Amino acid sequence: MRSTFISDERTLYNALIGQGVAKRRALQLQNLMEHLHYTSFCIDSTAEADMIIATADYPTAQLSAMATTARERGCTLCIIAPSLDSERDGECKRLVAEHTCTSVDNRGYLLLFNNHLPKQKFRL
Repeated sequence: MRSTFISDERTLYNALIGQGVAKRRALQLQNLMEHLHYTSFCIDSTAEADMIIATADYPTAQLSAMATTARERGCTLCIIAPSLDSERDGECKRLVAEHTCTSVDNRGYLLLFNNHLPKQKFRL
């Protein structure tokens, strides 16, 4: 992941910083959104968007429903701080095990892609 922005767009970055996400992680997610040509995101909600993001404040008990919504819509789910505590860690591991597409866990966030990519698990 680059340590600089790939475009002048900062909307997601600024929103994540406002939610207390680390600058490095916010920059990575902004670049991911640009790289994938996503045009929309939502934070701590399941509004229609290319990327749905659950911050560390989002209730662990609701992550499964959020994952189902993302899968049904074919959008990417990003869970910030997947290993925040044992309950969240366990739930995220369960979601990855059940996920039918590609997942990427870099400890700062977990990405569950819901597109044409094959089932693959990456833990960085």
